[in-house]
Amino acid sequence: MSHTRWPEDVQFNPIKLEPEERSCAHCGRFTHVIDHKQRHLHSLERPLRVVSTVACCPDETCPGHGEKLVSLAEMSIAPPYWSVSWDLFAWMGHRRFARHWSVPQICAELKDRFGVEVSADLVEDYTAKYEVIVAARESDLDRLVMEYRESSGLILSIDGLQPEKGHESLYVVREIGLRRVWFAEPLLSSAAGEVKRLFEHARNLADRIGKPVRCWV
Repeated sequence: MSHTRWPEDVQFNPIKLEPEERSCAHCGRFTHVIDHKQRHLHSLERPLRVVSTVACCPDETCPGHGEKLVSLAEMSIAPPYWSVSWDLFAWMGHRRFARHWSVPQICAELKDRFGVEVSADLVEDYTAKYEVIVAARESDLDRLVMEYRESSGLILSIDGLQPEKGHESLYVVREIGLRRVWFAEPLLSSAAGEVKRLFEHARNLADRIGKPVRCWV
């Protein structure tokens, strides 16, 4: 999804990412770099240029040859195909649904306060995604089971994305392997008991999918 035509003189904050693990999970060989993916993102700080190294096993007979290794950290910046970072996404969603701002209000505040110029279409698209993510629950179980039928295990991550100091954080739970957002929930408190509910909810989903959780990030 892209609604942005970047000016030629825009100054991007560069972020370079490498796969955290460079050994093939199947044969143990050191993987070779085959590509570099580049993305440009709006954020609340500065525009970002994210360059992610892509690697795979050099042995064409190995199953790892067809598996692309990328940095797990990329999902903590923004999901695939997005043109905004998580912090900007959470800020827009909070203003739209917690404060009931109009789309023109959001566009104007982003420009005046952060120097971020985005279209009304972009705001509408991403606030719609925010609503879907926050509302996501076990109703997606059948789809999850189908998507993870060939996975050997799950790598889950949790991030608390705070739109602005003093307001509720949007806690997002993602699965790193398939780079999929599982669910999100705004929490007024980051107390252990509140966050524990999200871990338990994710564990219940993993149990119902029938896949083990290999680790949390």
